[in-house]
Amino acid sequence: MDIFFIIALVVTSIIMVAFLVERGLALRWHKVIPPSVALAVENYQSESDLPRLRGVAEANPSPLSRLLLFASDHLDWPRNENRELIETRARHEMTLLERGLVVLEIIVGIAPLLGLVGTIYGLITLFSSMGGGGSSVDSAKFAAGISLALANPGRHVRLLLDIVKINAIFAALHNRPQPGQN
Repeated sequence: MDIFFIIALVVTSIIMVAFLVERGLALRWHKVIPPSVALAVENYQSESDLPRLRGVAEANPSPLSRLLLFASDHLDWPRNENRELIETRARHEMTLLERGLVVLEIIVGIAPLLGLVGTIYGLITLFSSMGGGGSSVDSAKFAAGISLALANPGRHVRLLLDIVKINAIFAALHNRPQPGQN
């Protein structure tokens, strides 16, 4: 049963690394806001530039491109309705960008609990092995049991700290001002 807690730690670590790599690749700046789309938006002067803007947005799929295409499809709507519709669509795009971050939050909650359960199991194993008959306690076995009992929470707390740091980095990147904003 000792191996269960180590396997649980390895599995949560693999899941964490997989989500971090996937989100790190997906949230790169040029994937969210391709430079060619940003340049097309900067150079947009009048409605005659709309076909070129749409062409660039269609050629470079990204959250910004999808918002631009969506907005250009609804230019004939009243301004307030169009603004609300685009805000709703932008919130939808944000949920797509934040996909998978909930898994990291779940691992943050599970890691210390796995460590606690591992500690309790290790201590129960240790003390149940001591209750067998004689009054002498093998110091080496006792030390090994305490070491095992304390190693699990130590590993899980280390995993938790790594996840909290990385989650803070993602949150900071999410809340940073974009280039060109004050």
